[in-house]
Amino acid sequence: MNSKHLFFFVILSLFLASCGTKKSIPEGMVPKEKMVNILLDIHVMESKIESVRFGSRDSMQVAYLNAQKAILQKHKVDSATYYKSYDYYFKEMLHMKDIYEQVAAKAKALMDEHNTKDSLAKQQPAKKGIAKPKVPVQVKLQPVKKKNKEEE
Repeated sequence: MNSKHLFFFVILSLFLASCGTKKSIPEGMVPKEKMVNILLDIHVMESKIESVRFGSRDSMQVAYLNAQKAILQKHKVDSATYYKSYDYYFKEMLHMKDIYEQVAAKAKALMDEHNTKDSLAKQQPAKKGIAKPKVPVQVKLQPVKKKNKEEE
């Protein structure tokens, strides 16, 4: 996930912070923690899809819809419940603020982990091939004696 997405999350969080009071979450909604994980997976997937060069915008949209379907299946949530929950949380801005603060924190942790792995990989010395001696080694070849038929 790039800094553009992180900036979006911060702006959205600030916007949501200025809204009303929290209401209790009605039954049938995706729980907040699960919604955080779904949205995190969706935003990571969006970032990956945007980094791939698709031939057309339609191809990108198809890839996005297929990936979103797979994410919802992974979290065992049907699309109707997801959209109903998303709409509810969007209308109740303080809940959405909480959700996106957690998404942003988890996204930052993922980026930090990824950056740490990258920096560790860069610090490791490159694998070397077979070592070659700096001083030429001289090998003495001796002729092999042929056995006579009598010696066998």
